[in-house]
Amino acid sequence: MTREADQVRNLLHLPAPSTTSPTRPPSAADLADSPLGHLLLHPGATLSRWTHQLVGLLWDLVGHPLVPILAAVVLLGGPTVAWLAGRWRQARLVRGARWVQVLPPPVVEPPAAEALWANLGGLLRGHRWRPGGRPHVAFELR
Repeated sequence: MTREADQVRNLLHLPAPSTTSPTRPPSAADLADSPLGHLLLHPGATLSRWTHQLVGLLWDLVGHPLVPILAAVVLLGGPTVAWLAGRWRQARLVRGARWVQVLPPPVVEPPAAEALWANLGGLLRGHRWRPGGRPHVAFELR
């Protein structure tokens, strides 16, 4: 029977069963060897080293002939793109603009007036950082 078991084990390529128990669990990766481990264990030295590496890289790039061209593109292109985006947004908001005139009733109850001003205040607050921008809202009391 053991010869048959050996043949089956050889066919399956299974290791022979071990009767000894491990003395300690396999060690995990050492945290001190990772960049995060260095940052957590020695934050000042790690940040200083990273800063020196970044400054060295930037200093090497300063002498490159394309740096002035790239700087001009960034310095002129950024405001130009922002200006064009603002014009596009303004034109889009103007296309959908509406004028609404609400006439007050002859007699106004105080709770209704409070509700009106609370709703108008909510319109003014709105969401400032909408993806398409915040529409212009204004009211006038006559």
